[in-house]
Amino acid sequence: MNKTKNYYEILGIDENIINYILVGENGTYDIKKMKRRGTESKKEIIKKAYEIRKEELEKEFNRNIAIIKTGKSISNNSRNLAVMSENIDNLTKQFQEDLEELSMAYETLKDEKLRKIYNDEILKKGQNRERPLIDETAYEFFNILEQKLKSHSDTDNDLFIKKEFDKKMENYELALKGENLSFKKKQEIETLILKAKEFYELIATAEKREIYDKELDEKEAVVNKNLHRKEIEAKYSKNNQYDENLIKTIEQGKFLGEKLVVRKETKKSGYIILPKSQEGYNILIRRTAEIAFKNATNINSYVNEYEIIKEMEGEDKVDTIYTMLSLPELGIDEETGKPVNPRYYECVVNKLLAEDTIEGSKYNGGYIGMIEKTEDGDYDITLDKGELNQTEQENLTAIMIMKEREEKTKGVKREGESK
Repeated sequence: MNKTKNYYEILGIDENIINYILVGENGTYDIKKMKRRGTESKKEIIKKAYEIRKEELEKEFNRNIAIIKTGKSISNNSRNLAVMSENIDNLTKQFQEDLEELSMAYETLKDEKLRKIYNDEILKKGQNRERPLIDETAYEFFNILEQKLKSHSDTDNDLFIKKEFDKKMENYELALKGENLSFKKKQEIETLILKAKEFYELIATAEKREIYDKELDEKEAVVNKNLHRKEIEAKYSKNNQYDENLIKTIEQGKFLGEKLVVRKETKKSGYIILPKSQEGYNILIRRTAEIAFKNATNINSYVNEYEIIKEMEGEDKVDTIYTMLSLPELGIDEETGKPVNPRYYECVVNKLLAEDTIEGSKYNGGYIGMIEKTEDGDYDITLDKGELNQTEQENLTAIMIMKEREEKTKGVKREGESK
């Protein structure tokens, strides 16, 4: 059976058919005129639906088994027999699961009290959640809107929440007294009772709600952060384009077999100050090294290493990135106080050095892509494009080889220090 179906759908009935009778006049039906169906009438409808659906499942199961056995009698090949036997086992298992699900649906809906509890659960699932990113909250459990509480006094909210709690508990207690209640269903209700008590304690008073709301906010923040991190990875990660065959291998000497990638530190220079970006941070940048390498066709190439400092929330956030920048074009004209190359400056400061792009570069060993000039004379970054060109794939690969080499060196050093 389809696990997304609710119990009414599993039994093949509509909730309105159970609860109401349409009253006909002169051979027509007026949906506005409805009478409540009696309890016994409801039980009859639910029981009949259960029996019909059970019979359908049994017929379908027997028909499928017969088809398999017919094929079995035609072919006595041992391999085919094994496959058919496995198919019969799978069908039997599915049939038993469907029957169990059908029985659970019938047991829940045939009882007025259990049906009321179940209807409340369906109502909750059909509503738009106020906090869809985290698990069910105490407010959702009691069908209470957080926003609605904000328009009432703490005292009124305390009373309202207590009323909803009492209503739930009364329904659960009545359901436990029902006749022919299965052990499994009894356990479900007892679990709901414990859940109701735990949730009520979290929101019973204004003070408790304040603490609980902060916890919910923190949970949402963590989930949002993780989701954002995944979005960044999907957008900027290019490590699947790493290809060591793009870099030349040393063929002789002490470093035989290693890739020809070398990090050369540059003469330390002062930082270039880039005034506040759109994110609101001052940015300091300076070139710190050159990553030189030979590609597979023996052509010399290199990519620069830069240190980036952002003054964020009273602290300096330091990152290392790899790209090729024209630092003079990032300068500020002393006379006008504006960037020498406004379009280039805008792209570097607000796109290339944006926090999302820098965080995304970390999936690439720090390689942050390049700045390219567009046909209309503007500038854009390459890291958010799908496929890097071969030159950039070589840059990416060289940097990741260098980073891997550095990690191995650190590991050896740590082992030596621990001895």
